[in-house]
Amino acid sequence: MSTLVAPLAGWCAALDDSPDPVFSGRVLGDGVSIDPTSGEVFSPCDARVHSVTKSAHALTLTAEDGAEVLIHIGIDTVTLDGDGFEARVKAGDVVATGDLLLRFDLEKLARAAPSLRSPVLLLKHPGLRCLRLAPDGPIKAGDALLRIERDPQQAPASKHKPPAGKDKPLASLTPAGQHKAPASKHKPSAGDSAKPENAPAGEVIEQRLVVGLAHGIHARPAALLAAAIEAMDAHLELVKGLASNSSGASANARSPLGLMTLGVACGDTLTLRASGADAEAAVAAVVPLLEPLAATTGADDSRAAPSPATGSDSATAGEKPPSPAPGSALPGQIAAGGLAIGAALQFQAPPLLAAARVLPKPEEHRRFESALGAVAAYLDALAQGTEGLGGEIARAHLAMVNDVELAAATRRGIDTGLSAAAAWKAAVAEMSDSLEALKDKRLAERADDLRDVSTRMLSALGGRAPAAVAELPDNTILLADNLLPSQLLELDGAGLSGICLAGGGSTSHVAILAASRGIPMLVAGGAEVSGIADGAEVLLDAQFGALHVKPTPRVAADFRRRIEALEERERAARVRAREPCVTADGARIHVYANLASREEAPRALAAGAEGCGLLRTEFLFMHGGAAPDVAAQRAAYQAIADGLEGRPLTIRTLDAGSDKPLAYVDHPAEENPALGLRGIRLSMAQPALFERQLLALLQVRSATPLKVMLPMVSCLEELEGVRSMLDEMTKAHALPTNIELGVMLETPAAALTVDVLAEQAAFFSIGTNDLTQYTLAADRGEPRLAARLDALHPAVLRLIETASRAARARGKPLSVCGHAAGDPLAAPILLGLGLRELSMAPALIGGQKALLRQVSIEACERLAAAALASPSADRVRALAREFLTALPPEEPSREEPGPKEPGQAREPREERP
Repeated sequence: MSTLVAPLAGWCAALDDSPDPVFSGRVLGDGVSIDPTSGEVFSPCDARVHSVTKSAHALTLTAEDGAEVLIHIGIDTVTLDGDGFEARVKAGDVVATGDLLLRFDLEKLARAAPSLRSPVLLLKHPGLRCLRLAPDGPIKAGDALLRIERDPQQAPASKHKPPAGKDKPLASLTPAGQHKAPASKHKPSAGDSAKPENAPAGEVIEQRLVVGLAHGIHARPAALLAAAIEAMDAHLELVKGLASNSSGASANARSPLGLMTLGVACGDTLTLRASGADAEAAVAAVVPLLEPLAATTGADDSRAAPSPATGSDSATAGEKPPSPAPGSALPGQIAAGGLAIGAALQFQAPPLLAAARVLPKPEEHRRFESALGAVAAYLDALAQGTEGLGGEIARAHLAMVNDVELAAATRRGIDTGLSAAAAWKAAVAEMSDSLEALKDKRLAERADDLRDVSTRMLSALGGRAPAAVAELPDNTILLADNLLPSQLLELDGAGLSGICLAGGGSTSHVAILAASRGIPMLVAGGAEVSGIADGAEVLLDAQFGALHVKPTPRVAADFRRRIEALEERERAARVRAREPCVTADGARIHVYANLASREEAPRALAAGAEGCGLLRTEFLFMHGGAAPDVAAQRAAYQAIADGLEGRPLTIRTLDAGSDKPLAYVDHPAEENPALGLRGIRLSMAQPALFERQLLALLQVRSATPLKVMLPMVSCLEELEGVRSMLDEMTKAHALPTNIELGVMLETPAAALTVDVLAEQAAFFSIGTNDLTQYTLAADRGEPRLAARLDALHPAVLRLIETASRAARARGKPLSVCGHAAGDPLAAPILLGLGLRELSMAPALIGGQKALLRQVSIEACERLAAAALASPSADRVRALAREFLTALPPEEPSREEPGPKEPGQAREPREERP
């Protein structure tokens, strides 16, 4: 027959002591293992590539004589999700002996994988066997390895249908994934001619399930599935898809190669079709190996579904994060300012509880409706009782739970035989696939919402109360790769002192939520955050951006003194929060609040806001099946204006599109949504929608002129178009003109043409979050770029300085309403660049006012000049830290403090009895 040569260099050994029993037990086939010493894999024979796994850790070849060969690099390397692997071929390619198949990072695999021993197998085939040619010991790529020959003890034929591609000439082989199962129009009965080809006679049994294997069907689970039915008189076929007439790809369960070729991933829906005397037993044997969270045993540790604990892949899957050395300080970005000291706790979402078996359809329907009602009632109560962003998130989730299409798809799934939990997961997966089909990477925020809702529903279906709040020990510093807003909402705030994320971004919803609750928070701390042991003492410095791990006694004592000083400053700041903010040399600084709901206005005034510098109107548009009418919008805007008691109100028009799609607006897919139809561009493309908002704004009564700000402006024509619409509507409806039209500077184009825009704009406000992403070409929605998104980058500061100079020259007010306005390191620089108006989260106002009272404009200008000349954002932040450290202490107030708000300085409390 043929000879296989070694596909890689290393140490050759038998399979018997392989760390994986699937390989040592020769469940897939016979061969050898090679412990590699290089990172290149070559073809062991002339062959066609049958399949390459999505993660590129394994591939199969079909030789000219029909023999099928598996090369599997390392053990459990599927968990790396392709990190460290580079496939150089694809399914269907014809290769010659010695051709390069793939490369891998040997050093990375050595750190991450339990073993590098790489099996090279002749997959089981009736009538074939392999003889080993290479002894134990070192082997070079290209050395003789295995001899493939006919097995005289086996007949070449089998009563079962062989895997695709066997005993066919090389030229006739079909590329992987293109074989199709015959479609079944209905459930066949005994004697029906629609049963699978070559299957034993008998009724065809169908069962549908959602795959719960964390890494789908790869080599190990494929082998276990084949072994589970090896002795049974049954034909079992796995079909990708939900409907019984699915024409999706299928595979014989006895063919591990066919199963791997299917490309089944976690969350996919499979239809099992079995026939023969042991059909029911075959289905019963394989279902526990595929369903999520089933009570199974065996070698495959991927049977548990991926934990929703973090929602981020910032650290390489399967790779144990490094443990920081005692005394180390991990740098991070400040998402919510403050100081906290406590014990580390790695966040773990509660496990999902799954039903042990599928109940009759009426029972599953009742289970679903009960869970749906319980979750909807809880979210409704949460939406009614939570202000600001938390309430907005609850309303968004409630809208998803009440989504008629999602519920209808779940009910249809139950009708086909799925459990309520499996039907819900399938419906959510279908909706997620629809979102992914838009090719819109900026929909991550929407996907997080959908995952939140899905997890909550699955918990309810498993019997857990939807309102379960996780209690935390006192003085907890919560650590995670990432954190969802709803997960933060359901943590016990009394025990939570601070948060540090390995990934995340400083402008994410969870960061804004933490800031509004006064919880110090760092993001983009890196993979080492996940390596900190539970219980380790950590110091979270969200003033200078560092997480200190197991600090020395001296560092801890200094940090406690800083906490005491910060608490004193916060006490004084609360006392003076409602006083005007005047710098040490007499410059008046106006400090406003960023708002996202009508409930936040009174709280902002209590925190010391002089008005609203940014009202995000998306809270009226983002949830529900239709846009709000003029009356609903007018009532909401008027309530906020009344709540501000005559103080200035700046309202940003709808900033939708990109990461904030509107369900009721037909929005075609965009290759680059952040650069596409969003902000003012979307509003102008939807004139009826925009006119309703402008008409509502024209009817708001306020003591001062209402400021209306346009997002994502990049040219004068956009501003002129809106001005024309306002003029026409004012005349048509006989309304008084009480609106000042302004521009939000979020694009470099706008920042560089303030002199031109000033012809029509009454004022300007800088949105540093978007201005930073567009200036640095770094997507705000990409966690891996979070550390690069820094508004103190010299390029961003130079744009701000240019805009400030142009606005002053034309007598136009200019403010900052982005994240930088509330950053203690950034605020003095902004003053030095000429800014005199800042707008931020209400919780930050008192502290920022207190800080700015200590500085002089002259000193801030020197700091800003040094920042503009700096080479990097890190250097700018270092300069700002030196500046703050050198400030003289503020004169302490002797007034008694009022009630303490959620603390930005968190020191250890007495343990609860």
